[in-house]
Amino acid sequence: MDMEVMEFQKSNMGFEVWKELSRGKFHFASGALCEAFLVDDALYPGWLVLVPQRENATELFHLSPEDQITLMQEVTLSSRAAQKAFGPDKINVGALGNEVAQLHIHVVPRFRTDKAWPWPVWGAISPLKFSADELWSTFARLKNFFKDLSEESSFNFQDLVDEEQPENQDG
Repeated sequence: MDMEVMEFQKSNMGFEVWKELSRGKFHFASGALCEAFLVDDALYPGWLVLVPQRENATELFHLSPEDQITLMQEVTLSSRAAQKAFGPDKINVGALGNEVAQLHIHVVPRFRTDKAWPWPVWGAISPLKFSADELWSTFARLKNFFKDLSEESSFNFQDLVDEEQPENQDG
């Protein structure tokens, strides 16, 4: 096993999502590997950010081979749920980390009609926060498809937000 991978595996006990990464997002679910956040941007409904629960991981190769497989399963499940929930023309998946180094993966449903199409969503247009109704509707749609799809796979988002009001991580 690679020494870098071993070091990251040893240090997972103190994992937490960096505040810079959770800002402007709602915690959506906890998976086998990732914490999932819904980005508070009604222009791109269903935009999720998956954060592997591995302290100090900033690159994909910092994950063990097993974690890399689990990450791809979670990204795939998130993409399929967003596709079924919103019917976008394309799902963009990306891991940049230039502004916030903590390893995270964006899963962004895209429509030919969105204002940034065909360019990247980052910095193209100021975010439009969800109204309370839009937020609840988006959560409910994603949650239903996650539950349906996770029954078909070995991955399971165990802690989907249920009854309580989603809490924006800004505060």
